[in-house]
Amino acid sequence: MCSSDLSPDLGKATLVEPDGWQRLRALCVEQMQRQDQHTFLLADTVLAGVNHKLSFLPDWKKADFNIRYLEIDKDEIGKAVKFRYESEKLYLYLKWIFEDEREVENILRQLANRQNIKLKFPMTEGSWRLFLFDSSSPLSESHPAEYEDAITQQIKVCQGIFLRPISILSGSAGTGKTTVVSAIIKAIEKAHGTGTSFQLLAPTGKAADRLRERTGKEAATIHSFLAKRGWLNDNFTFKRDGGQKEESITTYIIDESSMLDLPLLAALFRAINWNSVQRLIFVGDPNQLPPIGTGRVFADLMDWLHTEQPDAIGELKINMRQIINRLAGKGTGIIDLASIFMRNDPLIGKSEEDEIIEDEMLSKVVEGGDVSGDLRILYWNTPDDLEKVLLDTIVKDLETDSGKQLDPSKPYELWRSEEHTSELQSRQSI
Repeated sequence: MCSSDLSPDLGKATLVEPDGWQRLRALCVEQMQRQDQHTFLLADTVLAGVNHKLSFLPDWKKADFNIRYLEIDKDEIGKAVKFRYESEKLYLYLKWIFEDEREVENILRQLANRQNIKLKFPMTEGSWRLFLFDSSSPLSESHPAEYEDAITQQIKVCQGIFLRPISILSGSAGTGKTTVVSAIIKAIEKAHGTGTSFQLLAPTGKAADRLRERTGKEAATIHSFLAKRGWLNDNFTFKRDGGQKEESITTYIIDESSMLDLPLLAALFRAINWNSVQRLIFVGDPNQLPPIGTGRVFADLMDWLHTEQPDAIGELKINMRQIINRLAGKGTGIIDLASIFMRNDPLIGKSEEDEIIEDEMLSKVVEGGDVSGDLRILYWNTPDDLEKVLLDTIVKDLETDSGKQLDPSKPYELWRSEEHTSELQSRQSI
C-alpha cells in the first residue's frame, strides 16, 4: 500500500483517493514484487491482481483499475514502473529491474561488438592437446579411440571460444567443462605472458569450492567479489553505485552460470571496469533449472548468441562420464532420461533415431522398476503406499547386499554384515 495512506479499518481519513495514481502505483509495484522470477508482466495481469486485492476491502473495492488509469497517469506511475508495448499490448517493468536489464544488455553488446583477442604467443592445436589430454584417464587407457574423439571436440571448443571477448562454454554434467576451464587458464598464462590476470567466479560457495579444487586456482563467490569492492549493503542487498570498480583483471570466467539471476549479474557488471577486460566466459548447462531470482540470464544469452554469434558458443556434447559408466556396466539411465528434456534447436529438431531412443526410455520409465544400473523408477499413490514401497525396497536391497534374509524379530541383522558395513561407511564418506 501507499506508505502515506492508512487502512480504513483504523477509522482515520485516507490521504489518497481510492482511485488515485499513488495507490495504483504502489499496488502495481507490490504485485510485480510478488512475481519475482519475471522481469516484466502483462499490465492486464498486474491490474487483475490489484483489483482482486481491493475486492476484499469494502471502502476501496469501488476502485476498479484498468489500462486507462495507467495511461492517464503514466508520468507519475512511470517513476517506479516502466511501460513496454509489444504486439499492441502493454507490459510493465519494475524500474530497477528495467535498469538492471539495460545494464547487462549494454555490456554484453559492447563485448560482442569487439574484435577478436590478439595473443602475444599463438595457441596451436598441439598446445591445446597438451593441456587437455590426461594419460591417467581410465577412458584413455581402455578405450583410446573414444577418448580421442572427446579430446578432439574439446580442442575444437577451446579454439572456437578462446579468442572471443564474450563466449559460452556449455555442456551437461560429465562432458568435461571443468577440464576445459583448466585448459583455458593454462592457455591464458601461455598466450598472454606475464602480467595477465583472471578471476574465477561462481554464484555459490559450493560451486566456488569445486572450481578451486578442480582447477587448482583461486575462485570466489560473486557475493564475496562484490563485498570486497564495496558493492553490498549491510543487509547483503546490492548497491547500485558507490562501490569500487575492478580494473586489474583481464579475464572473467563464471561457472554455474545457469544459476545467475538478473540482479546478481547486473551488480557484478557494475563492479567491473570493462575497458580493462579482454575476455568474459560463461560456463554452464542450459538444461539446468532456471535461477530462483528474477530472469534467466544464461538461457537468454545463449539464445541471443546462437542468433548473433553462434561461433561464440562452445558446446561439449560427448559425455565421458556416461561412456565410462556404460563401459563399467554401471548404467547411464539418469543421463539418458535427462537428455530427453534438454533444450533443442527448433529449426533442427530431433532425428528419427533420437525419437526412437526416447520412446524406448519413456516406455521403461512408465513400466517402472530397474531401468538401468543407475536408475530405478518406483510408483505410489498415497503417503502410506510410499512408506511401504520405500521400506520394501530398502529391505530388498539390504538382503541382496548382505546375502541374508530379513528376520522380523532381528531386523538389524541385515546391517551387520561386514561387506555391507564397509560399503555403508564408504558411501557416508563420499
